[in-house]
Amino acid sequence: MTKRNDNHKQPDRLDLTATMDIDITADSGDGKAPLPRFNMIAYTGGPMRVAGWRYPVVMDLAGLAIPSQSRPIRFGHDANSGVGHSDSIAVLDGRLVAAGVISRDTAAAREVVVSAKNGFPWQASIGASVEQFEFVKENQSVLVNGREVSGPVNVVRKATLGEISFVDLGADGNTSASVAACGEHSRTASAQENNMLETGTTSENTSTADSAVAGKGAAPAAPPIHAAADAGINADTMADLRDKAAAELDRIAAVQKVCGDKHTGIAAQAIREIWDVNKTELAVLRAERPSAPGVIVPDNTMNGSMLEAACMLTGGVRGDDVAAAYGEQAADTADKRFKGGITLQELLLEAAWANGYDGRNFRDSRNVLRFAFGHVENIQAQGLSTIDIGGILSNVANKFLLEGFFSVERTWRNICAVRNVSDFKTVTSYRLIGADEYQPIAPGGELKHGSLGSESYSNKADTFGLMLSIDRRDIINDDL
Repeated sequence: MTKRNDNHKQPDRLDLTATMDIDITADSGDGKAPLPRFNMIAYTGGPMRVAGWRYPVVMDLAGLAIPSQSRPIRFGHDANSGVGHSDSIAVLDGRLVAAGVISRDTAAAREVVVSAKNGFPWQASIGASVEQFEFVKENQSVLVNGREVSGPVNVVRKATLGEISFVDLGADGNTSASVAACGEHSRTASAQENNMLETGTTSENTSTADSAVAGKGAAPAAPPIHAAADAGINADTMADLRDKAAAELDRIAAVQKVCGDKHTGIAAQAIREIWDVNKTELAVLRAERPSAPGVIVPDNTMNGSMLEAACMLTGGVRGDDVAAAYGEQAADTADKRFKGGITLQELLLEAAWANGYDGRNFRDSRNVLRFAFGHVENIQAQGLSTIDIGGILSNVANKFLLEGFFSVERTWRNICAVRNVSDFKTVTSYRLIGADEYQPIAPGGELKHGSLGSESYSNKADTFGLMLSIDRRDIINDDL
């Protein structure tokens, strides 16, 4: 684990150099003086050493935003030393390719052209503001720009291209980056990387910054990265790169035409993932396909509680009492399903259907009863939910008997006590009695004597029961 250095300051701006090819040619134009053009491979997509970053930096070209094809071309990142502008910037085969014209009439522009004609190996540097990056730890790898990169390394996931500059200091023989840092204040990622290593986790940190500017201007909020490289590309290669750049621009234009203003998300994905026009059109058609209307399928599944609730409602029990006993859902379903009450045949059919019966009426009463009472061997084997019709009828009968018991006059509870007994033997209870009323006191102050006695009562607990049956006549008559 790497120890964090809290005293280490990070630069606000970075000039990062890397391998790059520049070719300056003359452009003839309608009798006017020819303007020199340049073609370059601005970034090869590999890791580079950058000042202020403890580990190498890789820019993910898939996340590089190019605001426009026309970007300023400067000398040494100096806004006062303009050179020209670009007219073509594209990402091809994991590399950043740019072409343009030296259109500025400045001393810097003339120096670039004259020095190039004299064979000076100009290099280039791209300025990009970092918006999001992630740190890949040691022994981990990540796929960036079509190649696998092993950690520890910083991967810039989102950045915005600002400008491109001609510089004279480039990469060494091993293509490692030379760095020139400027700015007094610092707010970059090295301290955050050290913190990642200490905690053993990979984290993302985002920051925003303006386009890279040179000189003594205000430092941006995030470190812009500048990549530079040396020259050496031949005319055939540059022609091939121009063809690829033109094809890429045609593809992007076609994708944007298909997507229009309604499907900007699809357009961004198609450009990022190199979709062709056919795949983009298919994605747009799928996005515009009308969605199916939402269909609410009612749940008609019956269970024992719902059938008991239906029987209680049929017997005249109040809906509030049924809801309190079986729940709001069961009472509501029973009321909606069996308006006017459930009949005996309907009750048996519901139980039979729940137990796997596939008939739709009560004509085959024998099979209906077999399924209703669960006398089918393959019910459990088929995984069907079973309903015990005998239990339902028993519960309903007991509830009606209890309702009847509590519906009669119960004054006896006010003068009697209820207590438990341990067996069915006769139990004798005693009650204290006596002449214990107060009597008037005679003039002489004599008090009369009272008397106490007791009464005994004999009780014996017993078992009471009643069997209710539904015979064949009740079933045929459908009389519940």
